[in-house]
Amino acid sequence: MRNIEIKARLVDFSAALCVAARLATADLGTLIQRDTYFRCLTGRLKLREINSDQAQLIQHQRSNEANPRPSDYTVLELIAAEPLKSMLSSTLSILTVVEKTRRLFIYEGVRIHLDQVKELGDFLELEAVLTDNLDESTAQHRIQWLLEQFGITQSDYCQFSYSDMISNSTG
Repeated sequence: MRNIEIKARLVDFSAALCVAARLATADLGTLIQRDTYFRCLTGRLKLREINSDQAQLIQHQRSNEANPRPSDYTVLELIAAEPLKSMLSSTLSILTVVEKTRRLFIYEGVRIHLDQVKELGDFLELEAVLTDNLDESTAQHRIQWLLEQFGITQSDYCQFSYSDMISNSTG
């Protein structure tokens, strides 16, 4: 699968929550997520635990640039996280762990994530999943429009993933 995504720092989480609630075509609620990143040769590999009752293994490749950018990914839904986490931890070793509370909204095929990330602060992340009904050009336009609605400027854009930011701040 492929999406267009961007991450930006939020100055005012409450204001962003109001904008998202006003614009959203769907409000998917609050998710408590714990992403365990594993060392790998290429791309990223993370085990995502969601609300203590769901788990996904996610592999993705994308560049580190501070603009809306494509990301290629695969998601594997899991029945249980612990056995795989144990196996991957002993085989690949853990790179870092990212813990966040995510408010999730949808606007015309674009996922709006309002993230409160432990150790890092508040962020807006936009992800437009490319489909037959949503091409890259339309996705870019929707993301740009949403960034304007949230008052996000280029100086707010984040080049790196949460895992990179946490890893770089601790060593």
